[in-house]
Amino acid sequence: MGGKFVWRDLSTFDVGKAQRFYAALFGWHFPAAGPGAEGYHIARLGWSDAAAVLEMPAALRRLNLPSFWMSYVQVDDVAATVRLAETLPGTIVEVAPEHFGRDAVIALVRDPSGAGFTLYQGPPLGGYGDGGHGQQIWTVHHLDDITRITGFYATLFGWRFAVRPGMAGVHDIHTAEGGVIGTVEELGEDVRGPFRYWMPVFAVTDVARVAGQAGKLGGGVLWQGEDGRAILSDDQGAGFMIAASRAPFGRE
Repeated sequence: MGGKFVWRDLSTFDVGKAQRFYAALFGWHFPAAGPGAEGYHIARLGWSDAAAVLEMPAALRRLNLPSFWMSYVQVDDVAATVRLAETLPGTIVEVAPEHFGRDAVIALVRDPSGAGFTLYQGPPLGGYGDGGHGQQIWTVHHLDDITRITGFYATLFGWRFAVRPGMAGVHDIHTAEGGVIGTVEELGEDVRGPFRYWMPVFAVTDVARVAGQAGKLGGGVLWQGEDGRAILSDDQGAGFMIAASRAPFGRE
């Protein structure tokens, strides 16, 4: 069944501009794309793959979306998972199964809240990092009512949602195997914004400093928490979260 977050990429309007923003913020560098990978630009931290940046496809531009981060969920069989998703109320299959490179298959699905994610079948990708500056350490979904999605993900991936002790509205995601892989938080639109998506959380050495740097680079601070994290936007409108560690999510 799968069901773990394994990758993230940024669909943006100006790839070069995005590369400069994240290189300055996180220290990412972008080697030249290899054969067959034109247009899909891998960001690296040292020798490790951190994320990817691509120009937003025309079909998504027509939806009038801002630049956005996309989270990937690994499954054993993308085609079978899409068929199952199509039987669930409120599902939208945005992109049918298609090849991704030589050895992988992907599809883009939207859950009943409207949040999109990419199903991935193929060789291992870079999952969560160990907490170094610029590495993804967690994934968060913000919406107004978690009951809109619990049945969907329980059926699709076998996920179970458990309220964090003492934290109403914060739900940890448990896989069928028992691991905790992310968090769903019930928040009003004034905090989460009008769009719903699976937001990557990147580790930084200093939340306040990086938030200020994002503003100087043309981005902004959408929300500043008292628990050592913040939601930022890049200079083309893509939202993402930063945190000093996994501690706000109950995971060191």
